[in-house]
Amino acid sequence: MQRHELGKIIRQARNAKNLSQDRLAELVGAKGGRQTVIRWEQGQNRPTEFVDALADTLDLDAALFRDEDDAPFPGGRGGHGGRRAA
Repeated sequence: MQRHELGKIIRQARNAKNLSQDRLAELVGAKGGRQTVIRWEQGQNRPTEFVDALADTLDLDAALFRDEDDAPFPGGRGGHGGRRAA
């Protein structure tokens, strides 16, 4: 599944549960808060560390998060959106 498609699913599931981005971040333990959820929903980052918590919170199948294409983003950014160590 492409990142933008996964982001759309996360956004739809969050909205269906009437959760704000801040509240979802709090429930799954995402320290970056709302900005982290925004990045997931926009397909900029993958919620790799939060698969189980997201699946439980949003009543989604965890396989949705694991079946995603693992190709890096354009510009050399990896699937996690972080910087590589030099």
